[in-house]
Amino acid sequence: MLQPQNINEKSIDELVKNSLTDPTYNNDERYQNLRGIIDNVKEKIKTLGEENQDKLFNSLVMYGKIWLSSQSQELGKRVNYDENNSEQNFLLSIGLVSKRLNEDFNSFYLEVSNPIYEKMLNLYPNEFQQTSYIEETLPNIRGYGQKYGMWLITQENKYLLSSEEVLAIINHLAGEKLSEEEHKYLISSISINFQL
Repeated sequence: MLQPQNINEKSIDELVKNSLTDPTYNNDERYQNLRGIIDNVKEKIKTLGEENQDKLFNSLVMYGKIWLSSQSQELGKRVNYDENNSEQNFLLSIGLVSKRLNEDFNSFYLEVSNPIYEKMLNLYPNEFQQTSYIEETLPNIRGYGQKYGMWLITQENKYLLSSEEVLAIINHLAGEKLSEEEHKYLISSISINFQL
């Protein structure tokens, strides 16, 4: 059994890998507990999506930004806590993220609450999961929500729409009220495809 003082990156990797891939661990209480905790968090996220797709989208984008910033050692790149942000408060309430004090800036920032969540509820595919939990779970709002959400998190051009997607979506969006970020996303997609 893993003791708290023996927990390190390798033991976390082993725990996650075994809980996901090795059927001989099905009867091991540690792995049942781990799967139960992860399943509980996933269920709360799923329930949120059933209630409100926009809130699910915004919460997953926020979690993705926090996940990505947790990979950085620079405190200035962390997501600052905003007590009025409902997505941040939802993520805190289900235990997926934690508040930490940034003494240099006399403020709080958010980070993924534990390394097991970081590996299992991931932004990028890894050795344990072939897909991104966040990308897979993002609702495909307006037909481009998954790519749009991943672009909001990462700002990577690979998530911009192709020229065919842009053309297909333009007519669909006629008369729709779009956020400033959606406008930036669509303009970036158009610019990269049509070399404006």
